[in-house]
Amino acid sequence: MIILAVINSPGSWHDAHVACPIYEQLQTIVLEGYYLVADTAFPRGTVSIDGKIQAPLKSGQRVPTNPAEQHLILSHNHQLLSYRQTDEWDM
Repeated sequence: MIILAVINSPGSWHDAHVACPIYEQLQTIVLEGYYLVADTAFPRGTVSIDGKIQAPLKSGQRVPTNPAEQHLILSHNHQLLSYRQTDEWDM
């Protein structure tokens, strides 16, 4: 479900400025255990919405050396990439 969209924003606006209304909505609407999937360029917001925006790992980002932790993070990253690809293909 799309909870908010910002359409036809001036190209000079910074992503964080465009995302402000989304941050406000995320504080009240997104249920515990749910989050918005974004690309790596999307700003993560403030501490008040920590964990409510998730993105795939960036190139060169470090992962834990512990094999169990590494498996969890890479599996989650694979899911996030899959969601992002679905969105990109839809456009």
